Amino acid sequence: ALSMIQGEPNSALNGYFAADHCLVAHNTIYNCQMGFNINHTSKRNKLAIKDNTIANNVVVNLTEDKKVENVKVGLNPEPPTDMRYSGNVVWGGKVKGIEVREFAMAEQEPSLREIKGLMGPLKKSWLDRNRVDAVEGVECDLLGRPRGEKTTAGALEIMGKVDVSLPSAKTCGVSWTIK
Repeated sequence: ALSMIQGEPNSALNGYFAADHCLVAHNTIYNCQMGFNINHTSKRNKLAIKDNTIANNVVVNLTEDKKVENVKVGLNPEPPTDMRYSGNVVWGGKVKGIEVREFAMAEQEPSLREIKGLMGPLKKSWLDRNRVDAVEGVECDLLGRPRGEKTTAGALEIMGKVDVSLPSAKTCGVSWTIK
C-alpha cells in the first residue's frame, strides 16, 4: 500500500509531517488489500495533507476479497486540499472518500501480464491504446526503459521480451528533489 499520512501539530523531527508537495507517479499496485490510503489519520495526526499530485498509477485487485479498498481518501478531521489526480487507472476493489471519476481516468481492466515477477501492460491493451501525458521528472520505467511524451500508466512501459536485469536498490526506489 501507498499511504499519505496526515501530520502531527508541532511535530518533532522524528514525528509525522503531513504529506505536502509530493508527486506519486507511475506505480503499479497489484492485488494489495489497500492500494492508496490518502490522508490517513490517527489520534495524534490532525493536519491534512495538501498540494500533492497522484498521476499515472495503476491499482488492480483481481482477488475475491470483498474488503479490498483500491483507493481510500480520509476526510476527517479535514479533507486533503489542493490534490491533483490524473491518468490513474483502477480495477477491482472499492474506492472510498472520493468519486472514481475524480481519482481515475478510468475504471478499466488494464490487461497486465507477469514477466520476471513484474506486472506490466500488454501490447494493444487498453493501457497501450490510452496513453497518458508524461510526468515531468519521470524519464524511465522501472526497468530503465525511456518514457516518451505519451506513456503508459503504471510502473512499466509495454512489455515485450525483457532482456534487462531486474530492478535493484541501486536502480530504483524513492527519489527526492528538494527545491
